[in-house]
Amino acid sequence: QVEELGRVVQTVCSERIAQLEETAREAS
Repeated sequence: QVEELGRVVQTVCSERIAQLEETAREAS
């Protein structure tokens, strides 16, 4: 269960990072 939770967190973080990078690219 803990491993699955870690995987979900990692996926969400990856998506959030991708969004942040896209936003930063548009802002610069």
